[in-house]
Amino acid sequence: MQGEFMEVCALLLTAGIACLMISNIRYASFKELGAFKARPFRTGMYVILAFTLVIAFPKLFSFLLLFGYIFSGLAYTFVILPRMARQANRQASAGAGSGNTPQ
Repeated sequence: MQGEFMEVCALLLTAGIACLMISNIRYASFKELGAFKARPFRTGMYVILAFTLVIAFPKLFSFLLLFGYIFSGLAYTFVILPRMARQANRQASAGAGSGNTPQ
């Protein structure tokens, strides 16, 4: 019973991740890491801690890191981007209503 449940969970998880791979959900590419420039020591310590935890508990922390990355993309796409768009629309409508139109 438990083995069958795990097989179904693995199938659903694989199908879900496959759908996310071909979707328009935005994920961080880590090309520009401003954290290293702003706080290199602290960021380096966090990276060392993360690697240490992955080495100590590889299955658990690899899963948690990958799940966190997947969740961050979903949160960025469905929470942060719409919030930024609403804020930009408010600023645009406030600027248009102030009478500062070029002639």
